[in-house]
Amino acid sequence: MVSVNYFEILIDFLKNNIDKDFESPRRVFQRKRVPKNFKIIDLNESKQKIKLQFRSEDELESGSILYIDYWRLKEAISFLNGCDFVPIGSSISENYNVNSLEGRLKEIAKTKYNKSTDTKTAPHIVDLLALSGNAELGETISDNGRKVDGVRFKPLKLLKFRSLTNKEEFDRAKEIIEKGKFYCSKLWDHNDPMEGVFSTYCQESIDTLFSEKNATVFCSLSHRNALNNPLLWGYYASGFKGVAIEIEVTNENSIDNGEIKKITYDNDSSSNNKTVKEIITRKFPNWEHENEYRFLINGDKGAYFIGNIVRVYFGSPYENVVNFDDIKNKAKYLNEYNKFRKQLKDYIEITNSPNRIKIDIKDFIPNIT
Repeated sequence: MVSVNYFEILIDFLKNNIDKDFESPRRVFQRKRVPKNFKIIDLNESKQKIKLQFRSEDELESGSILYIDYWRLKEAISFLNGCDFVPIGSSISENYNVNSLEGRLKEIAKTKYNKSTDTKTAPHIVDLLALSGNAELGETISDNGRKVDGVRFKPLKLLKFRSLTNKEEFDRAKEIIEKGKFYCSKLWDHNDPMEGVFSTYCQESIDTLFSEKNATVFCSLSHRNALNNPLLWGYYASGFKGVAIEIEVTNENSIDNGEIKKITYDNDSSSNNKTVKEIITRKFPNWEHENEYRFLINGDKGAYFIGNIVRVYFGSPYENVVNFDDIKNKAKYLNEYNKFRKQLKDYIEITNSPNRIKIDIKDFIPNIT
């Protein structure tokens, strides 16, 4: 199965948003008691805690502080992953609902960690999961039949951009749709000349890491949020003359034993205490706009299953401008693309059946405002 480290994704989000003010996503429930705004103050790696600070809208000064242990975040992710909506829960008494997230955390605090159960953390963990894109909110039914605030986990959604301007590119895109697999290649086959480069004084380390890197293949993808980034359409989809193939990745839906890792963007090229996976999922900050994730697996070059294809976005260049017909009449490559776009759409429609996950088709028009 594909391993997705959702905790790692959450921590990366928190690190990138330290000292930023957030409004609680739970305001969508419109309760009389409005959840407080908060900011992420600090992540303490040595103590394995995050620090949040709260304040109401009418409070000019910062308010109360809450520390949340890393283990609570990990247990919340483990509990929610694979579940439908569950009650969030917010009781600090011993009469908590064990089927709620708060109840689950309190039960684990007592039985597994021998910790106090008088701290309410589930609502705030839910806020962080929702803000990082790992969870969605909605109403659910409690054990006593009441409608209550609920949360469920969201599968990780990633995109693969592909050009669609000639027969070869069309055949490749069609094969991806047909087989549901994506091509993985070696480190040295990619477009960043600094891929996997590291510094060390140890020759043995160089030999070991080279051997491990050569045994690994990967596929580069982007987070679903990158759909609106025109640079990625320009780099990898011929300036919107191509597709963005959306996949849903869960820990349960793969036959290939790979791993999804988010790229770390920094200037640290040392190999000190780094695994080969950490080295080949590090890039310089110049690439940060790509919001890249990588599927890694030990094996040979070839096509691997990463997740279920659920949607294909087709670039629609110039279709929102008033003189589109004039452009279309003059642009040879645009007409070629439109021909292959229609063929691929028709193929997806034909292959959609009750026996496989339906693939949605969406036209994506660049926003020029």
